[in-house]
Amino acid sequence: MLLAVSAVVIFYQFPRLPVNLARDEVEFARLALSLEKTGYIPYSSFATGHSTLYFYILLFFLKLVGISNFALRLPSALFGVLGGVVFYLLMKKVFQKPPPSFVQSYLPIGLAILFVSMRWYFNFARFAFEGTFLLFLELVSIYFLFIYREKRKPLFAFCSAIFAGLAFHSYTPGRIFFILPFLWIALGWGKVRIRVFIISYLMFLLVIFPLFSYLSIRGDSRIDEQSFLTSVELTLKDKTTIFKENIKRVAYMFHVEGDMNGRHNYPQKPALNIFMGLLFIVGLFIALYRYRKFPNLFFIAYFLLSLGPSLLTHYRENPHMLRTFTAIPSVVYFAGLALQCILHSIQRMCVRAFILGILLYMLILSSLYELRTYFLFQKNVFYDSFEVPYSIENALKLE
Repeated sequence: MLLAVSAVVIFYQFPRLPVNLARDEVEFARLALSLEKTGYIPYSSFATGHSTLYFYILLFFLKLVGISNFALRLPSALFGVLGGVVFYLLMKKVFQKPPPSFVQSYLPIGLAILFVSMRWYFNFARFAFEGTFLLFLELVSIYFLFIYREKRKPLFAFCSAIFAGLAFHSYTPGRIFFILPFLWIALGWGKVRIRVFIISYLMFLLVIFPLFSYLSIRGDSRIDEQSFLTSVELTLKDKTTIFKENIKRVAYMFHVEGDMNGRHNYPQKPALNIFMGLLFIVGLFIALYRYRKFPNLFFIAYFLLSLGPSLLTHYRENPHMLRTFTAIPSVVYFAGLALQCILHSIQRMCVRAFILGILLYMLILSSLYELRTYFLFQKNVFYDSFEVPYSIENALKLE
């Protein structure tokens, strides 16, 4: 059912919507095709500078399927579908505690469908950006981490470290993700053997070594351009003011004023609809109140870490729903936590069934609302937001 919902949401009118290409998509295709003519390189200065892991995958699909809009956008769509599956498996680990109740059994699949039907999520799965690839890598790393916590087998910690290293090779926010799994491996449960942490860390270093060695010598021009912390022209007072403004804009993004970029969002529309926004707030307060209970603290930390890249860029670029894309799993987890607490607080079965019916209706309404916003309204701004009115074959021939 999840695969069917994901496929319909992500592949409906694909790749004709968005109808045109973004300039970045054309540059990404150029970057991917340029890799065919060279040996392995971990970083390319094309398209303002990118690590190349995703673009080698993009090159594979362009060669396998042929140079077309479909091939260009297919990797992002496939990782969007796979990300929903991994999120479902992760929510099963989180919410299905023995003995499983009716709510615990069906909550993970409900949250996974809610996850893939969020406009914030499936919008980025429908064109050639690498946000879904990064999120897939992070979710797999977290999934292995949770299995390690449950079974205490070092192999799962090593797998978590490897995927954290692969996330380091992806979109810029992935460079700081490794902090989360390694903190949990080192400090999470008190009985972790030091050698598990050391071996995991060495495997992580081995995976990131090509990119890390490149960046340590040449630096990352993209980060230097975007982060206000590296600016020598700004005073400490200026940087403090920018940081405060960033906190305000990122916080407002969820419920008040969203991203202005038509590729990322229907301009100014909040990232969350009313129902999801309410559940998110309730769940976040519950998690903060019960922060010592696993995995509440984990998802609080993941949420804050996901906001970090936007908080450290200039406020002119905020709110930025692509740079905060990895906050989505935490948002849906908090919504699930709110749903679980609401249903568990009701003792009478008849009342619980009634409330469950209302919540199910609201979840369906939330998903339909997101689809309606995208396919009825946001598509109208794509003509201005996606600037290249050519197929990728013709666009590559133009300077």
